[in-house]
Amino acid sequence: MNKIVINICHGGFSVSPEARKWMEERMSLCPERLWDHPEESDFEFAMVSDLPRFHPVLVAAVEKFGPKANGVCAALKVVEIPGNRFKIHESAGAERVTTPETTTWDIIPPWDHYLGFHPFEAEK
Repeated sequence: MNKIVINICHGGFSVSPEARKWMEERMSLCPERLWDHPEESDFEFAMVSDLPRFHPVLVAAVEKFGPKANGVCAALKVVEIPGNRFKIHESAGAERVTTPETTTWDIIPPWDHYLGFHPFEAEK
């Protein structure tokens, strides 16, 4: 199982200043690459720019801080997924995850499934 972080409420994905500081202390990337507004270190929240949702430090921060990791209008949650493929779907800030294992696919059956009718044979 792999872990990713999503936002489960309307608003937007962001982390608190406490979580931001903790993450920066544990990462080798420069802050300018991580945050949408790196100059605002004491701002109420930090929007994550280039950090993948599966980044171990992000996952660890949300697990460590719990609700205190949430930025303004965020409710971050660590979600375990099978495998390594996922898609995050967002609606007004609230997110949900789908994986190949959780997706129901529509399948086109063979033409003979429809009582033997094949549209191209009808033209002959």
